Amino acid sequence: MLPAIVSRNSETMFRFKCTCCDEWHEGMPGYSADAPLYFYSIPADERERRCALDADTCIVDDEHYFARGCLEIPVHGASEPFIWGVWVSLSQSSFATFKSSLDLATRAHLGSFFGWLSAELPLYPRTENLRTRLHLGSA
Repeated sequence: MLPAIVSRNSETMFRFKCTCCDEWHEGMPGYSADAPLYFYSIPADERERRCALDADTCIVDDEHYFARGCLEIPVHGASEPFIWGVWVSLSQSSFATFKSSLDLATRAHLGSFFGWLSAELPLYPRTENLRTRLHLGSA
């Protein structure tokens, strides 16, 4: 997907064709990883047995815990940030708090949590295992 850049009323707008639905959209595009990098180190034929992956969490071998988050990058001239959907490793206790907060309307007071980035961001230098702080937002 290569976005087209359009300027309207002094604000930069993007128009792009989505690779998931094959439709054109306006607004800031974003990119997301389907699973943490560590998930892909597990042989494909063992993942179903060793990994529990859903939209927001991943557990590998009942000892490695990951949460999905958004890395927001401000874009000069745009009202929306560019978003990388990334995965962060968490301790077991931080993961339990994160998981229990998913259905709460107010949860920003529960974080932040230390973790390691489990994502590669194309076009950037190596990003795997960068120190991170996961902050919870309210729904």
